Amino acid sequence: MRDFVADWDSLTRTDPEVARVGINEQEATEQQIPHTVTRYDIDELDRAIADEEAHGFVKVLTRPGTDQILGVTCVGEHAADLLAEFVLAMKHGLGLNKILSTTHIYPTMAEANRYAAGAWKRSTVTRGQWAFLEAFHAWRRGAGGVGSGIHALEITRACASADTRTAAVRRYARMDVQRRRSSRMIACS
Repeated sequence: MRDFVADWDSLTRTDPEVARVGINEQEATEQQIPHTVTRYDIDELDRAIADEEAHGFVKVLTRPGTDQILGVTCVGEHAADLLAEFVLAMKHGLGLNKILSTTHIYPTMAEANRYAAGAWKRSTVTRGQWAFLEAFHAWRRGAGGVGSGIHALEITRACASADTRTAAVRRYARMDVQRRRSSRMIACS
């Protein structure tokens, strides 16, 4: 049996509610625990906007390079309800990837947890992965023509050190134009 340590440190019944489990940023810094912080603002959540309660946030601390949850702070309407999913995840060793892959009913406040996990996931994607995804989706939309999947892999390698995603898209467009020109020359000869 492993021990579960997640302090339900505080639930403050105020307007808005404040709820927390695990450690917060200040404690992690004081204890010199390496951590990354992901924050999702509830003012972007459809249910909160519809209920005219679009204020607050979900802040998640994770170990760098993993999805392991070290602590969560929720501020806003129904903060304690939002926190329950994170308590369950921490107790059973589930990370943010599991929360992200869980279906959350639309529109509910619980979607904030999924969006917080999505924000974490987006922050962990490398430039090369972004370049590949953009090239792949361009190919799927038909922008790349036949055989662009192979070119997408070439572009991913070429763009792995690109400064921005925009540069990757420009390189993809240039390589695609060059490929189309060469295929026209072959067809004409």
